Amino acid sequence: MKHRHLLVLLGTVVTILATAAAPKVHCPVVKLEVERLPDLHVPRSGHHLFFIDGEVVVMGGHTSGFVPTATAEYYRDGEWHVMPMVYPHDQGMALRMKDGKVMLAGGHEQPLGIGQLFSIEFYDSKSHSFEGYGCMDRKRCFASGLELDSGRVVVTGNWFQEDGIEEYVGSRQNISVKASSQNRSMPYVFRTSREGAIVLSGYDNHAESLDTIVIDRLHGEPFTVPLFSQWHPFYHHMMFHSSDAFIGDESKEVYAYLMTVKDSTGQVAFVRVEGEEFTLLHTDHAVPMEFEGKPIEYFSHVVADRDRHRAYIAGVGSIEHDSRLFVVAVDYEKVPATMTFYYTDVLTGVGICQPVLTAEGNLVLAGGTKGNNYKLCAASVLLPLGTEETKGLANVQWWWYVVIMVLLGVATALVVVIRRKRLHGQSETACTETVLLIEQPNESAEQLFHRICQLMEEQRLYLNGNLKIGDVANLLNSNITYVSSCINTLRGCNFSQFVNSYRVEYSKQLLHRDPNKKLSLIAMESGFATETAFFRNFKNATGMTPKEWLKGEIDC
Repeated sequence: MKHRHLLVLLGTVVTILATAAAPKVHCPVVKLEVERLPDLHVPRSGHHLFFIDGEVVVMGGHTSGFVPTATAEYYRDGEWHVMPMVYPHDQGMALRMKDGKVMLAGGHEQPLGIGQLFSIEFYDSKSHSFEGYGCMDRKRCFASGLELDSGRVVVTGNWFQEDGIEEYVGSRQNISVKASSQNRSMPYVFRTSREGAIVLSGYDNHAESLDTIVIDRLHGEPFTVPLFSQWHPFYHHMMFHSSDAFIGDESKEVYAYLMTVKDSTGQVAFVRVEGEEFTLLHTDHAVPMEFEGKPIEYFSHVVADRDRHRAYIAGVGSIEHDSRLFVVAVDYEKVPATMTFYYTDVLTGVGICQPVLTAEGNLVLAGGTKGNNYKLCAASVLLPLGTEETKGLANVQWWWYVVIMVLLGVATALVVVIRRKRLHGQSETACTETVLLIEQPNESAEQLFHRICQLMEEQRLYLNGNLKIGDVANLLNSNITYVSSCINTLRGCNFSQFVNSYRVEYSKQLLHRDPNKKLSLIAMESGFATETAFFRNFKNATGMTPKEWLKGEIDC
């Protein structure tokens, strides 16, 4: 009994220390030392940030009183330099062109976010000058744009006005291409080929959530994807730059992007978009949704650092008050993608805006709001994510973990001693009681099985062809034996059969979506190691081969 009491005491101490040691974040945690840059000359929001020719450039938006400002600023030699623009482009569209210039279009016509503009202009970083150029087919605000290989620019999205898809083709007047299947504000525009693109948003032109997410093709009919029945495109009150989220390789005609989504509980996750395929990114941890017991509000679109194969989203503890900034980094090429959580001290006078990535891999925020369009900031900060000191793990209050590990080591040693005594004739009942005290998970089999299914369905772990039961156990902070027992007891199969059932169901979606797709590709994309394994498991589950099943679906 004295061993049991000692283990109970050690377990209690470890639990208390672990709870107090760190915030509720289950991925590596790193503190960022923020560099305060000089303030902007003009406090602003609804603006655009770009990194061009070694300079951070801030363009347009509105200033105090919700008054549109036709000014821009660039940061060089430690200070901001003001430039006049032709039009304000408050919450309009901006796009970095392949020739190095920036195209700006639309925005609010009047103060207080009233009306829209037709106007287009271009920024030349060489001369630090703006040129008024022409106009769009219709007035727009909260629009997005994307350039194709031909130099044509797709423009879409609107605010309290009819939407539609139009193109800039080099002339002074944009041309209308087609109507939108849904009115959208701040849409995502992704390339699918050299001259192809898709458009989607989670919100209409009144910022109301869309129940069904319809995806428009630039060429072709609209379509839907099953992913958006459970996950919804995240709402960002920030202008979207498709180039920021690009993680593909144009030279190889690989057009891939990252976007964020959330489920009905508010949990945020990453989605990889390649061509017309939308896949939940398999990560080693869930995106942290709170810090020190307080919720995190993520406000930015994905910013990808293609040189380092990392992508970032930014968040804040409280949009309306001085707060910490948070950054989630995901190394998206790893399987599973690894995640790191960064936090700052509480920052005074810093607003929220879409960050921009510098050549060194750092993020810069300049200007922004403090909760509404009347409380604007001029502050600018640099988050040193590309420097060496932030690459290593620097967990919060690391010394607590040293204490915890020592105590766990002592507890483990005691368990070993107890087991050895059992082998030499000590009471079987007493030893079993002590061992179970350490090893029995603190939840029922039904609770754990629910978490297993939730993890599989939300993160689509089954798409990882190398998935092992140990991976699932680690993600659930459980153990292999208990996970295996739960699946066997409540589903009546082993872990491999359980995972393959998900893969079969996913393969059905792929077959239904594209009946002409090669079965070898279906097998690979569904997570099967081989085409043979795909055929075998599909027939075991349905009693039919994939082709037989597909024929039955078509006949119906």
